[in-house]
Amino acid sequence: MVGWTKSVTRFSVLMNRFTILAVTCLAGGLLTARADSSVVFNEIMYHPATNEPAMEWVELYNQMAVDVDMSNWSLDGEINYRFGTNTVLKGGAFMVVALSPLNLVAATGLTNILGPFTKRLSNSGGELRLRNNNGRVVNKVDYETSGDWPVAPDGSGLSLAKLDPSTASDAPENWAASLQMGARPGARISLSSRCMCLSCSTKSQPRPTATSGWN
Repeated sequence: MVGWTKSVTRFSVLMNRFTILAVTCLAGGLLTARADSSVVFNEIMYHPATNEPAMEWVELYNQMAVDVDMSNWSLDGEINYRFGTNTVLKGGAFMVVALSPLNLVAATGLTNILGPFTKRLSNSGGELRLRNNNGRVVNKVDYETSGDWPVAPDGSGLSLAKLDPSTASDAPENWAASLQMGARPGARISLSSRCMCLSCSTKSQPRPTATSGWN
């Protein structure tokens, strides 16, 4: 009877440890799946189908409900750009930075496009970093054109777009090709399909696509 009691106690201890480990792993996975910054990369047009030097742009999104003062923040990596004084990104709003703001305004009708940034977005992938006014990296993405990353944005006229702006920028499964040629910078992305099961494998599911629409 004593031996049986010890076995039950030992089993209970092991089960408790297993439960704690499982909960910790699940919580860690959920946390890493979410963006850890107030302002994040949301959409990238790195390889336009035509007029490539004029139509490159990146889009940022403020996932907070409050405004963010981005004065003297900067972009670096594949491109360089420093935000001017009194640059404020409204809560839940988008911001576009273009290689050629005038050309993008003419193509889209938008009037709130910032830029120009210097250097070029690589057609073969590269890293983009957003830094605050203290130089700290607050968000980054290292996009690719192969592997688990969508390949359609590489010269087809589709942009590389987040499926959900609040997800982490460094995970390829959080990105898809926009459904609209030329995309729509400064617009909210809506999902055409999405795997809602936490246990599903992104590699075993068809890659969802995204489409842009005006707010």
